Amino acid sequence: MSMLLNKVTVADSTVNIGANDYAPGTKVSISAVEKASLEFSGWSVTPTGTDLGSLFIGTSAETVIEVPNALGHITVSAVYQ
Repeated sequence: MSMLLNKVTVADSTVNIGANDYAPGTKVSISAVEKASLEFSGWSVTPTGTDLGSLFIGTSAETVIEVPNALGHITVSAVYQ
């Protein structure tokens, strides 16, 4: 029996470029990249309302996401202003 994986894309982060497949429950540390003359303001998560676990702090440039059980593609993007 094969394990079902979720595709997680993290944009503007040091975790990866593009997307990786993770098993539900996997914890992934992410850090927003620094951008000249822009300030990190939070993370945008698609689909909206996706629960990324109790360790996820949406306003912290360094945080941890826990891959949810729902199958599909999740995108977490750093937002700057």
